[in-house]
Amino acid sequence: MESISLGEFRKLRDSGINILDSRPTSLFSKKHIPDSIGISINGSFEHMINCFFPERSKLILISKRDRLSESVLRLESEGFLDVIYLSLIHISEPTRLLSSAGGGVGVEKK
Repeated sequence: MESISLGEFRKLRDSGINILDSRPTSLFSKKHIPDSIGISINGSFEHMINCFFPERSKLILISKRDRLSESVLRLESEGFLDVIYLSLIHISEPTRLLSSAGGGVGVEKK
C-alpha cells in the first residue's frame, strides 16, 4: 500500500476524515497528529476501533511500515474497507503536522 502525499493528507484532514494512528502507544505519546486517535496494534485493537469508529467510515491510517499489512488486515476483518495510508517517515519538508508531548512540533524520524 502506497502512502498518500502530504498535500492529499491535508485535503482529506480538512474534509473531516478520521485519522487512526496504530503505532505503539509510546510513539503516539511522543508525537502524533492533532485530532488523531491512537489505538495501538499491540493492544485491544479490534475492540477499540469499533468503539471509536462504529460507522465503519473512511480512515487515514498511520502505522509503522513493518506493521502496516497487519493493521490493514485487522481493519478489513472489522469491516473497514476504505483505508488510506499516510507514512510519516517519508515526509521531508518542515511542517506542523505532528504535535509532541514537549509542546514543540516536528516530523517523525526513522
